[in-house]
Amino acid sequence: MEPKPKRAIISFSITKGIFLLLIAIMGNYVTKSLGCRLQDILTKNIFAKQILIFFIIYFAIDFTDGESIDQLSPFENIQISGIIWIIFTIFNKMTINATMISLLLLGVLYISHSYIDYWKIVEPGTHMEEISMLRKVNNILALLIIVAILIGFISFSIQNKKHIDSSNLFHYLFEFNNCSII
Repeated sequence: MEPKPKRAIISFSITKGIFLLLIAIMGNYVTKSLGCRLQDILTKNIFAKQILIFFIIYFAIDFTDGESIDQLSPFENIQISGIIWIIFTIFNKMTINATMISLLLLGVLYISHSYIDYWKIVEPGTHMEEISMLRKVNNILALLIIVAILIGFISFSIQNKKHIDSSNLFHYLFEFNNCSII
């Protein structure tokens, strides 16, 4: 039996994840390095902001998909990016409790998926019962996340109904929040 190859101290997945996170966070601090006209557009234009968010999502999916066997086609990537963009838009209009619950459930779902992937790749053919159980749990978690997001969005919208009418519904959904508590 061949010994398992040693793992790198920092795997490529970790490197990609850290790099993507750092770029996303540092991106907030480099707007002054853009041309004045582009800064103005990204500051004032709702469409430009939303298109930029969509392309960040698209790039992140494409970047993290890598060279896997299950690599997405560009069309599938666009579809998934659109779904994530809609969820992101709704997610930003939720109550704080629903936001925290959704984040917790999302974290648990991610870890659960990680276990399934690990067992399928590193220990194929083993842990079949655990994988089956985790898939059922994942379906329940996904449903709970959707319910939490919808309840959080509806609750937030009810609390802020004075800001919503047919003339500014678009702005309510897509404009970024000006947070007075920060």
